[in-house]
Amino acid sequence: MCAVSNGVNTIRPFEADVVYDGITGAASRMRFLGRWQDIRKGPNRLIVDIGHNAHGLKYNFSQLCRLFVKNPSRKAVIVLGFVADKDVDAALEEIPCLDGRLIDFIFTNAASRRALPAHELERHFLRRYSGRVSSGLYSVRVVPHVADAVMAALEGCGPEGGIIYIGGSTFVVAEALPVLGAKDTLSGG
Repeated sequence: MCAVSNGVNTIRPFEADVVYDGITGAASRMRFLGRWQDIRKGPNRLIVDIGHNAHGLKYNFSQLCRLFVKNPSRKAVIVLGFVADKDVDAALEEIPCLDGRLIDFIFTNAASRRALPAHELERHFLRRYSGRVSSGLYSVRVVPHVADAVMAALEGCGPEGGIIYIGGSTFVVAEALPVLGAKDTLSGG
């Protein structure tokens, strides 16, 4: 408690603007990977994001839908994996639907003991969206290793390319970035 008190006493003499400028200045020099990170790989555009709950995915998927709509000739692919302690059903409620256009879903899991197994994610998804799968609006497959799931997404887009979203977990993004040749990688959860 003494350290906190000393810290507060040290900051008090400074004006709020000085403290704010110091914090924002430091933040502007840091590079934070995995937040709507746009990666180009051949004809493919990949969006990688660590959003991992319903609120974050709602925002991400609304942005993603705009990209899909602006690029109607490009394949739409979502690579998704979660950790087991998240409210997966709430997150899946935010899944986009593109009127009459197919979205390919590839479910995966990171190499972490916290990861939700990809086949369990598929079960959650099918409970909610089996009608869209059977009507041809969604295709679903399970690829348990993130690196293999990323490669499957890239290969599935063919020479015309696609828009690929990779997310649902920081762990998934951390494993995907090196596969995509990203210069920096994430570590941690």
